[in-house]
Amino acid sequence: MQHRCLSALALALCGSLTSAQAAPPAPALSLGLDTALTTSPQGPTVSTLGGAVSIAGAYRFAGGLGVSLVGGFTAVSLEIEGQSTRRGTYPGNLLLGASFDCSPLELLDTGVSFQLGAPLALYPGGIDDNRLAELAYTMAASAEGFRAPFLWQTNVVPFVLGARASFRALDWLTLTGHLSPAYLLSVNQRPSRLAVASGLDASVTLEPLMAHAGLWYFASTLPLENRQLDQLAARLGAGTSWQGQRLMLDLSIGLDAPYGAFESAPHPWWGLGVAADVHFGSVR
Repeated sequence: MQHRCLSALALALCGSLTSAQAAPPAPALSLGLDTALTTSPQGPTVSTLGGAVSIAGAYRFAGGLGVSLVGGFTAVSLEIEGQSTRRGTYPGNLLLGASFDCSPLELLDTGVSFQLGAPLALYPGGIDDNRLAELAYTMAASAEGFRAPFLWQTNVVPFVLGARASFRALDWLTLTGHLSPAYLLSVNQRPSRLAVASGLDASVTLEPLMAHAGLWYFASTLPLENRQLDQLAARLGAGTSWQGQRLMLDLSIGLDAPYGAFESAPHPWWGLGVAADVHFGSVR
C-alpha cells in the first residue's frame, strides 16, 4: 500500500509541473562499466600505477521507481628504488540504492535517489598495508575524476542522497546536472563527516558519434590529503552512442589541489579509461 501511495504521489507531483507531461518511464534494465587507469611518477626513485573498475546495475519499474547496485575494486603497484615492488587489490564500497525517475517535460528528465553503502573499503590493519590501501583508494577516486567518490571513501558507511536533471537543449545537445550530498558514518577512530559530490556535463550526439565535457566537484568536512577540503576535476570523452547504448573513451583531469594537474607535488591527477552503458527496455 505504501509503495502504491509513493508512486502515485510522485507521479502527481510530476504531472502538476506541466500539462504537456511526457509518458511515464517504461520498465528498463541497465548495466554500466566504468574503468580508469592512472600513473604518478614521483621523482627518480618512486613510481606508482593504479586502476579502478566500477560496475553498476539498475532496474526501473513501470512508473519510474527503481533499484540499483554499484560496486567496484581498485588495484595499485608501488615501486621504490631498492625495495621490492608492492601490489594490492582492494574492494570499493557496495552501494544499494532506490530511485524515482520523472519526465515533467518532453525535453526534461529528472530523478532522485537514495543509496546506502556497505563499508567494504577498509584498511587491512598493518601500517605499511594501510598506506598502500590509502594510496589505492586515493588514486581510484582521482583517476575517475571524483565522479563516484563514495565508492572509494574508506572506513565509512555512506548515506547518499542524489538528484539529477537532464535537459535536451537541442536534438544533438544534452545538458546534465548531478548533486549528491552524503553523510559518511565512520566505522573506525576517524570522525564521521559530511560530503557532497556534484557535476555538470554537456554532451553532443550525432549518432553513432558522441562527445562530452564536464566538471565534477567533491568536498568533505574532513580534509583530503595535504589538508585540502575539496577537489575540482574535468572530464572529457568521445565514443559511440546508438539507441541508448554507449561506449566512451574518457579522460579525467584534476584541476586543483591536492591532486591537480597544475600542482608541483607529484600526485595522481589524471585517469584514462573506458565507460560503457547497456540498456534493455525503453530508453528516453
